[in-house]
Amino acid sequence: MRNQINRLSSSSELKINRIGVGLSGGKDSTVSLHILNMYSRNRGIDLIALCVDEGIEDYRSESLEYAKKQCSDLDVEIRISSYKDLIGMTLDELLRKAPPVASPCSPCGVLRRRSLNNMAKSANVDCMVLGHNLDDFSQTVLMNHSRGDISRLVRMAPHRHVQSGFVPRLLPLRRLPEQEVYLYAFLKGMNFHDGDCP
Repeated sequence: MRNQINRLSSSSELKINRIGVGLSGGKDSTVSLHILNMYSRNRGIDLIALCVDEGIEDYRSESLEYAKKQCSDLDVEIRISSYKDLIGMTLDELLRKAPPVASPCSPCGVLRRRSLNNMAKSANVDCMVLGHNLDDFSQTVLMNHSRGDISRLVRMAPHRHVQSGFVPRLLPLRRLPEQEVYLYAFLKGMNFHDGDCP
């Protein structure tokens, strides 16, 4: 896993001095944070955790506590932004006000990406690392392919170039199956939020 991150960073055309990690408190982002913490300290790179509070009742507050604890234990700066900051209401409030025709995951995903990008720009990071594993990455590719959404396929992370207005995203776990990431977290004794988003 560390070797894949090393290869990804060395093959990227990005000059990386400050990394933002999208941290939810779940296993994938927790593993990313731990490995990047070791990686960045050995290379003099600043690391900051970026968390989004969607305002999902009985779910997000617990996972944010795990995220805060990880950052405290690793001495990593953490910033938290909420949908309330972004649009003036939580996801739960938004869904009550304007129920989506399909899944609530669609508007949530759009808002989460915007929140993370805004936080990353505000934190002056050179790139943002997301903890998407192979299962996540494959699902996204298949969904975009089945919709015929070529523009989204082209824009998918990992990014090797800076696009105006967007912080490049890297996915160092994208070649690792979810079970391997889970096993790594378990063997390393990492504490993470293991609940599923409702």
